Amino acid sequence: MNLMPAFERLLLGWKAQGHSLVALGDLAAATELSDLSRHLLVQGEVAGRSGLLAVHGAAWR
Repeated sequence: MNLMPAFERLLLGWKAQGHSLVALGDLAAATELSDLSRHLLVQGEVAGRSGLLAVHGAAWR
């Protein structure tokens, strides 16, 4: 509960930017899943970060 004010500011900021908050199930139901791109998950480097991270690899269908 200590972070509730920060969370409320985050939500208000998203709404001010025009984002909508929806349930994940509603989003999935409204999305044609076959239209989504798919990528392998590989380990790689990201500029400004140290060590290996999980990054998008090659696309696949």
